[in-house]
Parts: sequence; structure tokens; C-alpha cells
Amino acid sequence: MRELSDHGSTTPTTDALRRRQQERLTRFFVGFAIVEGALLAACVLAIYVLDLIDPEIGIWLLIGVAALSATVLSTVLVTATRRNQRELDQSHGG
Repeated sequence: MRELSDHGSTTPTTDALRRRQQERLTRFFVGFAIVEGALLAACVLAIYVLDLIDPEIGIWLLIGVAALSATVLSTVLVTATRRNQRELDQSHGG
């Protein structure tokens, strides 16, 4: 659904801004998924395949990586939402 401006219709500026914001967030998600996937795969490899880390400790490493990733992702999403809203407000002269 398209966001309506104060005048009851979308504007080309708003549409272009939303596309740029969406592209920026999409690039972040792809990069984040690649890095997190590689990090988790390396942890699993070190714990269960190479036996470099004891599995009883390794599970906590996996939980820690997942918790850190969730924190980073949440922080970025909140920041991006605020930035996007600020950009939209500025584009309307507010």
C-alpha cells in the first residue's frame, strides 16, 4: 500500500525516497545474513567438526553469537526506522 502525502496522494519524491530506503535496508539484510551465516557456520565447524571447542561450551558460544546478532539487528532496525521517518519528514518540509 502506498503512503499518502498531506495532500492525499503520493509524490514522486516520496516514492523515490522510499525506494532508496528499501534498497539500503535490503543491502544491509543481505550483508548481515552473509556475515552471520558465515560466523555461525565457523562456530559449528569449530565445535562439532574440528572438535576445537568442547560442545558443552560451544553451545554457549552459539547462543552468544545469536544473542549478539539479534541485538545488532534490532538496533539497526530501530535506527533505520527513525532515520527513514526523519528523511520523510524532511522531504515534506517538516
